[in-house]
Amino acid sequence: MERAERQRLTLERIDPVLKAKGYKTRKADGMWYYLHQDGITVTWSLGFQKKYSFINFRAARITHDEVELLLQRVADEDYPFPWDIHRGTILTSTVRHHSFIPKYHLVAIDTEEEVEEFCDWYLGYINGEGVDFVQHYSYLPELVMSIDIQ
Repeated sequence: MERAERQRLTLERIDPVLKAKGYKTRKADGMWYYLHQDGITVTWSLGFQKKYSFINFRAARITHDEVELLLQRVADEDYPFPWDIHRGTILTSTVRHHSFIPKYHLVAIDTEEEVEEFCDWYLGYINGEGVDFVQHYSYLPELVMSIDIQ
């Protein structure tokens, strides 16, 4: 299966689900879906590589504008960097969730059936464990309590 076909089939399944929830899209190094509400942005992303037959998905991300703007004051006046902002929304990750990655990491997806299975699994994550992650880390005190200071 060609990359364009894999991408088309995947986005036909993922787009309507996330857009119905209010997510906007950004086409940069794949497809990014982000939802900004009350100073918090939730981001999911997918990449479609030309020379590989897998779908590259990155960690689920949450951005707390308040945290990122504090980092700007103490870290670098140019932070967040221009490439981490899309239409005024900061997309730098304050916290990421990686635990779902091993299931399809670097696994070839070459048939329509495999694309369907991947989409079922990915949407299952977004609507299951992903919801738990977003609810937990959208609350700033939970985020602060999770920081491991050595």
